[in-house]
Amino acid sequence: MVRAVRDGGKAIERIVRDLKVFSRQDSDAVPEAICINDVVQRSLRMLDTDLQKATQHLTVDLDESNPHVMGNAHRLDQVLTNLIQNAAQALNAPSQPI
Repeated sequence: MVRAVRDGGKAIERIVRDLKVFSRQDSDAVPEAICINDVVQRSLRMLDTDLQKATQHLTVDLDESNPHVMGNAHRLDQVLTNLIQNAAQALNAPSQPI
């Protein structure tokens, strides 16, 4: 039971950290190297509950080379999160995959 509480605490900590990154307003930010895999994983964690309700078949295929792009991390988070939400909302049934 202690392990479950500790794991739950870590999950909450990760979600709060992801929400802080997502909500940060840095419109004047200088482009930086952003790991696409990290952005995908962060977006999926933030949308985990919604995705579980929307589909029973979520497939994530990350690039093993761990690619980086130059850009604004906050804006990329927003774009990817919106794309994933749109995909989930477009499903007609949970049996459809994303």
